[in-house]
Amino acid sequence: MSGDIGDLLFVDCLGSPREMGRQYGEAAREGILSNRGWWQTERRAAEGGERIAHCGEFLRDTVPDIHEELLGIAEGSGVPFGEILMFNQCDAGTRPVGCTSMALLSGSDGPLVAKNNDGCLGDSGRFVIRRSRPTRGLPMVQVTYAGWVSGLDAMNAEGVATVHSSVGSAFPRPHPSLDIRLRAYQALRGCSNTGDFLAALGSRPLTGKGFNIVVGDVLGDTCVVEAAVPVLARRGRGETFVFTTNHYITSELVEADQRTPEGKEISVYRLGYLKWIKAQSQPQTISELQGLLRSHDPWGVCRHGGPHKSRTLWSMVAQCESGEILVCDGFPCEGEYQSVGF
Repeated sequence: MSGDIGDLLFVDCLGSPREMGRQYGEAAREGILSNRGWWQTERRAAEGGERIAHCGEFLRDTVPDIHEELLGIAEGSGVPFGEILMFNQCDAGTRPVGCTSMALLSGSDGPLVAKNNDGCLGDSGRFVIRRSRPTRGLPMVQVTYAGWVSGLDAMNAEGVATVHSSVGSAFPRPHPSLDIRLRAYQALRGCSNTGDFLAALGSRPLTGKGFNIVVGDVLGDTCVVEAAVPVLARRGRGETFVFTTNHYITSELVEADQRTPEGKEISVYRLGYLKWIKAQSQPQTISELQGLLRSHDPWGVCRHGGPHKSRTLWSMVAQCESGEILVCDGFPCEGEYQSVGF
């Protein structure tokens, strides 16, 4: 497949970082402009002043390829570079309202890394499916906000796949430091297994919003990273079925999500549902995993607002062995998954 899936624009990028960024910005200009308005980055970049300029200098000095790619996005989209920095290096204001992430070691279908991506009712964020094939580094497929170059919700050509759920962090962020989304992106350009990815995330202090991340690879090495940046914790490594919602549960981070008990109540319910599934009848195949992603059981993961508050915007299943990502736009209970490969 090499076309749009529903409202998810397919963007294909090839070449140097600057060239890939420019291609991305041109193709996704409409979505980037829409997200610019939703996140109010023009106002926020103006308020950032010298901090935004220093941020650009920091990226230029530490991750020059990513800096070049972001410059290309600005050129292609016509959005000022400072605002593209707000998209990628500074939290653009997305809220921890949803997303359920998981990985399954399927005997018949190999390692699978999957998620439902949720949003608040009325959220107007625009997403893209982006395939990038650089002159240097591993190709990658991402499903992400238009204008992001995040290495979360992505898979590289070595079969290392990631998905994430938004949480938050109560810890002070070091400055200057790299956003965890960009660090994950940089890692996927070079890593060939989960261990490499985990080592890259832990190699330097990071900043950002704070996420739960599920990672898996061709060998079936799966893990949950609870990233209350700059503090990282791991759990579930090597388990046959791992999952996460929108709060932390490791002992060292259980109080680090900066959310009230009421604010994470539904996340707790949804995690409890997944624990029940694991204990009773965890999925064994890709078909059964898709069935779980379509589930409307009480506190199931296909969400339609109402008591769930959020709604599912799209769903994905990364097949680490085959190197294909299955993507469904909208509610997975109503749509079909379509394949995107390298």
